[in-house]
Amino acid sequence: MTALLIAASAAVAALAVVRLGFLRVRVAGPSMLPTYRPGARVLALRRGLGRPIRTGDVVVCRPPAGYDRRFTPLLVKRVAAMAGETGPAGRTVPPRHVFLLGDGPVSVDSRQFGPLPLGLVVARVVSPGAAD
Repeated sequence: MTALLIAASAAVAALAVVRLGFLRVRVAGPSMLPTYRPGARVLALRRGLGRPIRTGDVVVCRPPAGYDRRFTPLLVKRVAAMAGETGPAGRTVPPRHVFLLGDGPVSVDSRQFGPLPLGLVVARVVSPGAAD
């Protein structure tokens, strides 16, 4: 009986996570080291829920056009600059865009693909990562 109650509680909690606008995302690759290890899972709140995204936030986004999505359908990166701010490349980030960087030394990010349209950002990470 206890096992059934635990399983039912887990199912309700999982449904609440989906219904409340959370995503559980796996960090692919070493780009976010040392903050998140490859394979870590993070909990992210969908954009539009909670506070707005700002510089310093870790976000989940869809890759830009031309990115090989077979590697990963979603990226986890840190917002280095918002629209109107000067990004690490020394250029002002255009309206409705963000400049994203990985925390680690090896990262495919806005240094390669440029500022990302804000519409490709789907969520803001709200929990520390846990390795499976």
